This record gives sequence, structure tokens and C-alpha cells, in this order.
Amino acid sequence: MLKWRNEFGADQIIQDFNFNELDQVTMYYPQGYHGVDKNGRPIYIERLGKAHPGKLMDVTTIDRYLKYHVQEFEKALQQKLPACSIAAKRRVTTTTTILDADGLGMKNFSPAAANLLSSIAKVDCSYYPE
Repeated sequence: MLKWRNEFGADQIIQDFNFNELDQVTMYYPQGYHGVDKNGRPIYIERLGKAHPGKLMDVTTIDRYLKYHVQEFEKALQQKLPACSIAAKRRVTTTTTILDADGLGMKNFSPAAANLLSSIAKVDCSYYPE
């Protein structure tokens, strides 16, 4: 894991990576953090039914999206969870994820979507299993 973090640049990714296309990406893959749940955990929402993987790949690449994804994980670990812990007056170590599947259909399961999800799942399972 340390080798991967060093090779990927995970320890510096918050400062070093600028995801200029974020506004366009969220148009085609609406997702992000919004508030906290009743236990003080940050809430992450993905609106899968509103995703357009083909259009998403027109505005970014899988590699750049993966860097953004890792950057968001690092921000959660280094910034969001500590802030939530202070607010909750106890240690908060997890997030709540909501996958909004309203409108999810076959249009969402293109080869571009499969490649993106596969790449994300590999990073998540291998390096951010918690």
C-alpha cells in the first residue's frame, strides 16, 4: 500500500492535482458530499440514474477521474472526518453513502461506464477498503 501511495502520489494529491473539469464532470456524473447523518458522519451521494458515462468521458479521462476520486478520499480522511469528529465530540471514522438509483437503466451501463467502475472499484477495494 505504501508503494502504491508513493507511485500514485496519494500523499500530495490534495495539493498537487487540479481537477479543472469538476463542474462539467458533476453535470454528467452528479455526486458529492452533502451534510452529515444523525451520527455525525459525512453523507456522500451519487445520483447514478443521472449519470451519462459517454459524455463524462468526453470531458475527462479515466486516469484523471481516478486521481480526482483518490483526491476526494484523501480529503475525506484528512479534512472531513476530523472536522466531523470535532463537531460530534467523538471519533468519526466512516461516511454514509447514498446511491440514488432513480432513473438507472441500460443507458448507464456502457463500455465507458464499465471501464470507469472497474477502475474505481480496483482502487477502492485495494487501497481504501474501509
